Amino acid sequence: MKKVLIAVAVVAIAASFGSCKKTCECTYKVGALETHTLVSLDDYEDANSCKDLTSINIAGAGSVKCK
Repeated sequence: MKKVLIAVAVVAIAASFGSCKKTCECTYKVGALETHTLVSLDDYEDANSCKDLTSINIAGAGSVKCK
């Protein structure tokens, strides 16, 4: 029984570390204006990580940095 509990605990810990982050904190900068916002990766089909959002052309944004 102890082995089963340990195995379940190991799987639970691995699953919690293996889950990916679904939101990114992005900074949009146009001229002197700067806006910080949370962006959902689910809104962009081509984005698998926050770094991918930096290369996607978002209308109206001069520069975009996401982390």
